[in-house]
Amino acid sequence: MKSILLFSAILLTALTVSPSDPGGRTVTREQAVADIDSMTAYIRGTHPDMFALCPEEVYNATADRVKASLPDSIDIAEFYKHIGILPPLLGDGHTSIYSGDVYKAIEGLPVFPLFMKFDLSSGDFYLPNTRNRVLSINGHEAADISARMKTYASGESDAFRLQRVELEFPALMHLLYPAGEYTIAYVDEDALTDQIEYMTVDAAPVNLGRDYPFALSAEAPYSYSFMNDISTCILDFREFNGFEKFSELIREMFTEMEQRGTENLIIDLRRNGGGNSELGDELFQYISPCPFLQYGGMTVRVSRYLREAFNNIDLGAEDGIHTFDNTPEDLIGLRDNPLRFAGKGNVYLLTGTYTFSSAADFAWAFRYFGMGTVIGEETGGWIISYGDVIHRRMPHSGIPVGCSWKKFYGYGATDSETHGVIPDHTVPADRALDYTIELIRSARSAR
Repeated sequence: MKSILLFSAILLTALTVSPSDPGGRTVTREQAVADIDSMTAYIRGTHPDMFALCPEEVYNATADRVKASLPDSIDIAEFYKHIGILPPLLGDGHTSIYSGDVYKAIEGLPVFPLFMKFDLSSGDFYLPNTRNRVLSINGHEAADISARMKTYASGESDAFRLQRVELEFPALMHLLYPAGEYTIAYVDEDALTDQIEYMTVDAAPVNLGRDYPFALSAEAPYSYSFMNDISTCILDFREFNGFEKFSELIREMFTEMEQRGTENLIIDLRRNGGGNSELGDELFQYISPCPFLQYGGMTVRVSRYLREAFNNIDLGAEDGIHTFDNTPEDLIGLRDNPLRFAGKGNVYLLTGTYTFSSAADFAWAFRYFGMGTVIGEETGGWIISYGDVIHRRMPHSGIPVGCSWKKFYGYGATDSETHGVIPDHTVPADRALDYTIELIRSARSAR
C-alpha cells in the first residue's frame, strides 16, 4: 500500500472528539441553529465528497426548512427529530446521527419495549416472532411510521435503511412518537379472518451500560460449529473486531477442520455490520487461492477535524484531498500456512442486507478473487463506499455526529459499481443457511 499508516485500508470507527457539556436537556433556537451550522461545516470539512449522492441545493434547502421550523426553546430529544434527517440525505451509511447516541446525551430516556421484524421490500413490519402485521401504533399508520423512520436511517440503499430501522426501532419509536403507553393494532396474516387485534405495552427504561437495546446480539462476535453428517464447518462471523482473539479462533477452527478432514466451510456474514478489515485479510490467508487485496484505492480528506480526532498527531499529509491507488504489485501474498483450506474443499459465504462496511468489502474480495460461492442477499454495503468514521459532538446539544473521511474502492472496481455485492445464488437471508446446507447435501448425494 502506497500510504502512511493512517491511510491504510482499515474500516474503523475512529476516535471521538472529547464531548462538550450539553448544558442540560434544552437548547435555545439560536443554539440549535448554531449546532446545525456546526454539523454542516464539520461534514463539509471532513467528508471526501459530501454531495456526491445528494445535490448541494437539496441539502441546503432542507437544512433551511429545519432551521425555520425550530421553536424558541427545544429539548434534545425533540431537536433530534429536526436535525436527524439531515445526514441521511447524503446517502452514506457511515455519515449519521445514531439514535442510540441521543440516549447517551439524555439520561433516563425510555424506549419502546419491542423490536419489530421488517419486510425490507414493502416496509411492512410485524410483532416479534409472529406473523402479526402491525397496522398502527397509537393511531399512527404503520406505513407512515416506516416511511418516517427511514428518513432518519443512513444508508446507500432503501433496503439497508429499513434494516437499520429494524435494529433501532425501540429508540426511534420513542424519539419520534414519545408516549408512556403504546396501543398496537395488528392483524394475524395466517388467520382466516381480517379481525383486528390490539395490545398495549408500556415504555421501558433502558440502561445503556448493561442492556443497550440496539446491539445485534449478546452472543460472541464469532464462533464456529460442525455438522459432521455433511462434513461442514460453519463460522458465525458477526463483527470485524478483536484481531488477536479472532486470529486465535480461526487458527483453532482450521486446525480442527484439518484433523476432521472437513470438506466444506460456510462463513456467515448475514448479521455483520463491519469493523476492522484486517480480520478479513487474516481469514483470506486460509481460504484464498491466490494473492489478494480488499481495496483498489481510496480517496481521503485531511482536515483540522481529522487532526483533532487523532489528538493533533502528525498525519504526514497536508490538509486537502489525497488519492491512493493500488496495483497488482500491492497484492498481499500468501504466507506459508499448512492449515490453508483453499484447494482442499468448498467455501460458501452467506450475505444479507445488513452485511455492511468491512463485511461487504470482504464479500467483494471473496468473490473477485474466486474464493468460493456467495449465497443470500445483495450486501447493504456498496463496492464503492465511504467509511472510516470520526465523531464530533455538536457544541450545544452534545449530540454526536459521525462522518466518513475516506472513499474506498473495492479491488478491481470502478465508479460504476454503485451497488452491493451480488450473490451467486440470490435467496432471502433468513433462508441462506438452509439453502447452502441443501446444496451441500445434494452435491454429496450426487457423488
